[in-house]
Order: sequence, then structure tokens, then C-alpha cells
Amino acid sequence: MAKKTITRKRRIKSCTYCYSHKLKCDRTTPCSTCVANGPTVECKYWSDNDNSQSTRPGSSSSKSRMIENMEWALPQDEVYGAKFLYPFFTPSMNDKVVSPKVTSRIILNANFVRNKITGFDKFARVDLQMKDVLVYLLDSKDYMHNLIDNYFLNVHPIIPILDKKDIESRAQDIYNEIEHTLDLNPLDVILLISVYFCSLYASLASEKLGTATETYRCYAIYRYLLDITKFPLVPYIETVQSFAVVNFIMDPNMREAVAYSAMLVRLGQQLNIPKKAMELGDKDNCLLYLWHYILFMEGSSSVASGFQFSTSKDVFSLVKLPVSPHKHGIVHDVPLEYTICRFKMNNIFQKIMELTTKNTISRTENAYIEEKIGLLYRDVGKVEGRLKHTFPDRASYYSSSLYIFLHRLHLRFFAFESLKLESGQNRNRSFGVTKNTSSKDIFWILDRKMTLRDEVVPLTLLLLLNTLERLVQPDCEDLNWYSKGSTVMQYLFVILRDLYQNPFREYPLSSFVEPLYASISFDIKEIIMCHPLLYKYKLIEELLKVLELRLAPLWSDNELYKFILVKMVKEKVWSKSDDLIKKYCEQFDQLGQCRLFVLGKPQQESMGISIDDFVTNLEPTLFGLDAEKILIDWLIDI
Repeated sequence: MAKKTITRKRRIKSCTYCYSHKLKCDRTTPCSTCVANGPTVECKYWSDNDNSQSTRPGSSSSKSRMIENMEWALPQDEVYGAKFLYPFFTPSMNDKVVSPKVTSRIILNANFVRNKITGFDKFARVDLQMKDVLVYLLDSKDYMHNLIDNYFLNVHPIIPILDKKDIESRAQDIYNEIEHTLDLNPLDVILLISVYFCSLYASLASEKLGTATETYRCYAIYRYLLDITKFPLVPYIETVQSFAVVNFIMDPNMREAVAYSAMLVRLGQQLNIPKKAMELGDKDNCLLYLWHYILFMEGSSSVASGFQFSTSKDVFSLVKLPVSPHKHGIVHDVPLEYTICRFKMNNIFQKIMELTTKNTISRTENAYIEEKIGLLYRDVGKVEGRLKHTFPDRASYYSSSLYIFLHRLHLRFFAFESLKLESGQNRNRSFGVTKNTSSKDIFWILDRKMTLRDEVVPLTLLLLLNTLERLVQPDCEDLNWYSKGSTVMQYLFVILRDLYQNPFREYPLSSFVEPLYASISFDIKEIIMCHPLLYKYKLIEELLKVLELRLAPLWSDNELYKFILVKMVKEKVWSKSDDLIKKYCEQFDQLGQCRLFVLGKPQQESMGISIDDFVTNLEPTLFGLDAEKILIDWLIDI
């Protein structure tokens, strides 16, 4: 008996991409999934003929269509982080922690418009030839100087590893060689293309100049040139510079850099960059900053993943940190002292992350690290004063950024100290929590008791206040690509839990002991002094609005997911504190007149993310669990 052929009777309504990838399709043309994936995906729908019963699955035409629609499908393995990935918020601090990834597409309401960089696929296939590179270079010749200027104005101040005169000279040589049909040096071209791409990407993030199509095209050429130069099998300083700056601008938090950051350190050693940097001295030494930025990227990626640094102490000590320019009376057009401060923090972070390998921390080690952190506060304070003099337009942005990084470092140390300090080993018991999977109310998470140092909540408040100060600074939209790294959801949760457990606890200026007190800016003091109780409520409310309107459009689905969950917790806490908020409505209005809150007001005209829409659109079939349980389970792991 012949085997009966099974035919599909129901018409496929999803587009070909969503159907083949098992994603939800909203059936528009093009659908939102294909739009989010950018120009690399073509949104096509199955025609009636494609789904008709007349075409047998075994036929040649059917097989041809099946082959055309086949895609590679990588398995969605869980990625495990170190047990210190979320030091304050994991349910079992001494066990491995799952770092959850959002595997389904977040469905948001129509009022929320995401930035085009969120659809950027850096792993899209590249199929280019030499002529494509030449055509792109010729097309961009007329605005070459604009792209270079934009890069050195909005990217170079943060990662000063290239020299503008060198790039301009290479660009001139490239265009002369093209004009006279001479062979091109791919190392010159990849550096120039990297500058072009970073300039376009920064403009795209700020929603100013450039288009998504042009940015994708430039990135494709960059990847093609990496293959031409045989990176990373054959090391060159130019390809290391290019790779470092391109990946940093796309991932300033170094969350995806665990593997390649360690690779860059090895390539730097192969190229003998430390010795070459020492031979050049301090003045205009891009190699010196390149080497320390490579170490910084490796360190940041380790911290972001909760791991001990892979780079040894000996490698860290190969080259001394750059000397602050003011000591030589040198005036630079970029804030090099800002970068040097970040290098110093990285060195202290290495010592802090070493604590993850120890069962206990001796009092001597503890005192040593606390002393080093105190010196960092002093250094940042000095740099803050000089930034106000040399870079007044962006001084508050740079100084608040430094304090944010320093507060994160300080909090990470407090977390390890709480776990391992010899005199406080019994504190470990306060971190253990059993998931209440039967609970349908998120309040039980907020009821969790944790024994923390008295400084933790004030320090977290300062971190959030500095985040607000950083984000509301005028004329800093060109740094959106860098600001998007202000993902403070963990710290928002710390304060929300404190508000829930201690709604009437005040945190006046006297709560901020040294060295914290000396780091508080005038604008932040104004907020704290206005009302020592209510300012923490006002801070959460206003910061969430600023984050939503300034940064949320730039975030990945994973970061958006965290943000929405924290926003849901905020609504729960606010419902409990409703009487208090109504009672002090006049004082809330007075707080709203503080300078930082006023600066944030123009950005708060409309709300873009609806929690109700988010929960409604969660599809249980994508998770296999109900929405409330998903939220509870995920929140435990923040």
C-alpha cells in the first residue's frame, strides 16, 4: 500500500521568516519582527499557491522552495553566570546563578518607538568584494571630514585610542591611491572605515545624522576587511584598534566581551604594545591608552559577568598608568583624566574580583581595599574640579559618570564583604531564600530580609541620583551610544525594597558618611535637603521616566524586560504608599522644583511603555508558564 501523503490544509498566515523561526508574527507588511531585524531580513508571505494542496511536499518545486527557506538554527542554551554576577539579589549566593536571556520577542504598544540601533544585527552575512569597498569610499568622500570630526567629538573623548592627524593622513592617502588606481593598504582602510562606522552609529543612537542602511553598509565593509586582514590569526595594531573601538561603541558595558576581551590582551602582547607604549612616553601616546583600554575592556567584561579577571597582576603591572596631563601643564581637547580615572578603578576592581576565589577576607585585606576606594573618591573629586574648568559643557556628564562607576565598585565590595568577612560569616544565612512558586503576589519578594551595611542604601541612592544627573545634562544626546549603558535596574530594586520595608525611614545628608559626603554635588544636595524622606520616592518616580524616554528606546529586549519588571514592582510599592504620597503632595511639588528634576521635565511629556500592554501581550505558549509566575521567578534573579 502506498504511503499516504500528508498535506497542509490550513493556510500559513505568518511571514516566511517568523514561520521558519517559530516566532509570533503580527501579519503586517512588513511585520514588526522583520523590521526589528533590519534590512538583512526580507519580509515575505506565503502565496495561496504555496499552500495549495495541489503542490505535493515530495515534488521538485516543493523541495526547492523548502531549501530556499531553510535557515541555520542555533540551540538556545542557558548561559550561566558566576555566583557573584548579582551579588545583592541572587536567592542562593553561594550557588551558580542563571543569567536569563529573553528568548521571545517583547511586544510593546504603538506609542513606544525603538531606536534603529536595537535592530542592528552584527552577525548578518557579509557578501562583498573589493569593488564594494571602493564604491563606498568614493560615495563617502564628500562628507569624509564630517564623519571624522563627529567621531573625534563624540566617541574619541570616551575611548581615546586613535590619533586624529593620523586618521586624516591615512584618509588622504587612501583617496589619492584610489584616484591614481594604486593598491590600497587594508590596514589604513579598516581604521578609516571603523571611524566612519562609529561616527554613523553614534549619530544613529542620537537620532541625528545618518541612516540605518548606511550604517549597516559600513559595518559590513568593516567585517569584510577583518577577513581580508586575517584577524585575529594575524595580529596588527590597526586591527586591534579597529576591533576595540567598534565593539566598545556597540557594547559599552562589555556584557558580550568575555571571550574577545581576553583575546585582545593576548594580541596586544603578541604585538608588544606594552614595550612600544613605554618607548613613546606620555605625550600623545595613543598606544599607551590602547594598552590600558584593552586591560579595561577585559576587566569590565569580567565584572559584568561576575568573574575574576583573566589577566594576571604581572600583565597589569607591565606598563604604568598614564600621568595626568595637568601635571605636565598640557592641555588636551579630550578629557584624558576621565579615562585615567576609569583605568584606576579597573585596577581596584581586579583586587575586588579576586575576593571571589577566597573563602574569607582578612581584616587586613578589607582595610586595604577600603583605603584604596577612599583614595579613588579623592581622585575623582580632583578630576571633577579640573573638568569643570577645562570641559564646562560636559563636565557634569563626565563627573557623574565617574561617580556612578565608583559607586558600583564600592557596592560590589560591600557585597563581597557581607559574604566573606571573617567576623560576619553568619550573614550568609540571610541571603538564602526559597522560591514561593505558589504565590500570586509579588510582595513576598520585597519582604525578603537581607543583612547589609548601613552604607548600602545611601550609596545606592547616590548612584541613582548621579544617574539622574548624568542623563538630564543638556546637549549630551550625541553620547547616547555611551549613556545607554546606564542600566540601573538592580539598584532601583534595592531602593524599592527599602521603600517597601521602611517607608518612613529618612536619609538626610548626615546619612552619607565620608568619603560619600564629599562626593555629593550641589544639585544632589539640593534634592536631599529639600525633604530627607520624600526625595527617595521622587527620585524613583522621575528617574524611571527619564530612563524610559532617554534610554529604553536604545535597550535590547533583555534590558527592556528587566526595566518593565522593576516598573511593575514600583507600581506595587506605590500602591502600598499611596496614603503617604497623597498626604505630602505639596512637598512633592516642592521637590519637583529642584534643578535636576526640572532638567528632566522636558523629556517627560509622554509615557512610552505600558505595563498592562506588556503583560497582556505575554504569550503563555512562549514560556510554558503563566505571566505572574514568570515575573516572580525572574525578579528573584535580579
